[in-house]
Amino acid sequence: MHARGSTIKRHPRLTRLLTSLVLFFAFLVVAELGFRVVRFLVKGPDIALALTTEDAELGWQLNTHREKTTGTNRCGETVVLERYDHPYLVKRPRYQNDTRVLFVGDSFTQAHEVSSGRAYFDIFEELTKDRYSVFAAGIGGFGNLQEYLLLRRVSDEVEPDIVIWQLHRNDRSNNVFALDSGSFYNNQQPRPYLDLRTGQVHIKDPGFFLFDVSYLFRFLFFRMLALDWTYKLGLLDTADSLIAPPEEDLPGLTGQGLDVLRTVLRKAMEENPDTRFCGFAVDEQYDREYERVFEGEGAAYFANVSRLVASDPRPTNCLPLDEHWNHHGNEVAGRLLKEMLDRSLSSNLDASRTQVSDPFTGS
Repeated sequence: MHARGSTIKRHPRLTRLLTSLVLFFAFLVVAELGFRVVRFLVKGPDIALALTTEDAELGWQLNTHREKTTGTNRCGETVVLERYDHPYLVKRPRYQNDTRVLFVGDSFTQAHEVSSGRAYFDIFEELTKDRYSVFAAGIGGFGNLQEYLLLRRVSDEVEPDIVIWQLHRNDRSNNVFALDSGSFYNNQQPRPYLDLRTGQVHIKDPGFFLFDVSYLFRFLFFRMLALDWTYKLGLLDTADSLIAPPEEDLPGLTGQGLDVLRTVLRKAMEENPDTRFCGFAVDEQYDREYERVFEGEGAAYFANVSRLVASDPRPTNCLPLDEHWNHHGNEVAGRLLKEMLDRSLSSNLDASRTQVSDPFTGS
């Protein structure tokens, strides 16, 4: 007892440090338990507000138990979101026509940053209401494999004549586990990944381990993320650099991400031989690479969509807080995609006509 007291007296700083660490650890344990109790008590409201719920194959799906909500986006615009009545489709047609168009994508197509009925595909629908029945299937955070699996889930119900595939720069990393797990810029949830060597699909969890063991960490992380975006602190970029794959591995991993897109696009076209496939990207980073993938598979691609939308005189997104299109951005994108599809179909028709022999000249 005397020796222990002597040790404490000889190392008071060490003692204070150890005591502080013990108290801090005890505080975290109590805070975690308290947070879990609160989450348990408000579980009903939490489910009623969540945009997605778990799905064994896709990773997650639309939350059909979610109630109608009214809020604001990062631009300060009022956003009224209606309740989802389908686990995969965010839109079904207002107008019934013979030709069916299906938009497939991620959060830009889930369009939770604008009011229901005012997404880019809704604008497209109003401009083409005499020609197309318009559907949309979009779930935030999805990569290309998930979007392909989503297409398979809805294709029998929709029977699309035209599929317009919305792409994002994150698709490259969401398609490859090594990239996905090496970044905080993902949904921190298990998702499917395609093994290009075997063709098998495996569910893996790319999330940082603390997301699985601590509700408190998950809660604080997303609040800190909002502050990071708001004040441009660069905290997330710094944290990302600590867990990212080695720099020399990035070109090969990026190539794998594009190969996954190429593979699932090819499979989708093979499974839907009578469907015309088109693609476009909502940002510029991999626009040229995506164009090469689509055109290489014989599909149409609408290049420079994000640049053309951003060139509008009025703000089309909520940057620097949020890159998603705002209400005006969706209006611009809907008109632009209508014009691009018109030109693509017209060009295809003209090309078909040039291949028909002239009955009078034989040429």
